Amino acid sequence: MTCIQNIPIVDVTQKNLSTYRAGLEFAIQNADFIAIDLELSGLGNRGSLLAKSIDDRYHGMCEAAKTRAVLSLGLACFNFKKGSEAKAVPLFVQTFNLTSLCCEEYVVEHESMKFLVQHGFDFNRQYEYGLPYYRGNDQLETGKKKKEASPLRQLVTHIIQTKIPLVFHNGLLDIVFLYHHFYAELPSKFSSFLCDLTELFPSGVFDTKYLAEFVIRCGASFLEYVFKRSVRDNEEQAAQSRKHIEVSCPTHATSSEVVTRGYSTSRDLDLSCNDDFPPVCLKYSAYGFCNQAKCLLSHSVDRMLDKEDIQRAKKRIRRDKSQNNKRAKTENASPISPPEEESVEENPILSIGLAHSPGEDSNRAGFDAFMTGFTFAHFIVSQARVEDLDKLHESHDWKGLIKESFINHLFLSGRSQPLVVQKSAFAKTSKQHDEKMKRIFNKADSE
Repeated sequence: MTCIQNIPIVDVTQKNLSTYRAGLEFAIQNADFIAIDLELSGLGNRGSLLAKSIDDRYHGMCEAAKTRAVLSLGLACFNFKKGSEAKAVPLFVQTFNLTSLCCEEYVVEHESMKFLVQHGFDFNRQYEYGLPYYRGNDQLETGKKKKEASPLRQLVTHIIQTKIPLVFHNGLLDIVFLYHHFYAELPSKFSSFLCDLTELFPSGVFDTKYLAEFVIRCGASFLEYVFKRSVRDNEEQAAQSRKHIEVSCPTHATSSEVVTRGYSTSRDLDLSCNDDFPPVCLKYSAYGFCNQAKCLLSHSVDRMLDKEDIQRAKKRIRRDKSQNNKRAKTENASPISPPEEESVEENPILSIGLAHSPGEDSNRAGFDAFMTGFTFAHFIVSQARVEDLDKLHESHDWKGLIKESFINHLFLSGRSQPLVVQKSAFAKTSKQHDEKMKRIFNKADSE
């Protein structure tokens, strides 16, 4: 069965970097794909982020990246393992939360700070132990003294060298920040930025929000919803011996530096109508947030999913009853009686529920990265053909699970079509990117 209840997240800071650095680099080196999430000090002007022109949007994102900071970086490194069951796909994951500290002035937006504090972010700890970095291009030399590269830049460089597929959720803004804060100065032209990305990530970038909206067609597409929907569906598929993933994690010694987050599927659904509960907030159910300070409606994703699962179960009962009646008429027999209540309760979907994980700060970047990667893995395994799963078990060829429409498609808010990351025949890569790539791969060749 899937083990989502206890996901260890290694909290990496300047204080313990020497302890965990080798393990982090090993996890990156051996990953099949890496899910990334950034915690930011702000998003900038919301209007510019939703501009009709994609070039205007890019310039708005550039302005945000140049004036805001990355407060933490979440990395979840996933490995497909050889399994003993044809329809069970073992997945090994190592998750890290890296606390960062921008060493330049930056804007902290009120709403962002309020959200982070409410979810347990410790600003005192960040300023004391955060991994320092500077935005923009590498600061190679100051006078005669050569500066040591930021450990965060070194890790991002390591990811680039390994040419591993990267997974984001609603990833365009995160990619812009990742580029400017840990790689190089952003290009002035959006077309050059896209050209740079095709060389930076030759194995492709994936966006689970795009997959949720355009491929899977989920009821909603914000991260908490698609993750919890994926866990429930995965548990149902496992119970029915259908295609599913089985998660395992490394064992860590008990330490304050390793926090545990989880997702429990432990309560039964009640087919009776939940009139005692307040109705679900429609805005929250659609977007994952609500602007009303004292909204009296429910903001529980669990409630949303429970209602969906109840409707699924009732629909299945009606369908089964209809099929049984048709079969009975075909056989010139009396209609088969509808299933008793206990047979409904035996349906695996009814044993799926959510209990809140310990602690309310599950929105930290590390766990968000895990949620993103798990959702991605569930999506591609659910969509895979049986022969592709056979190849995965036999030769570790997991890329056979990937459809062409998944790769390099990023979600764009307010647009009916995704952004396709591809090189234009009329654009060139940026100068700073060309210089940085030479330094990265010349150094790699010399090693």
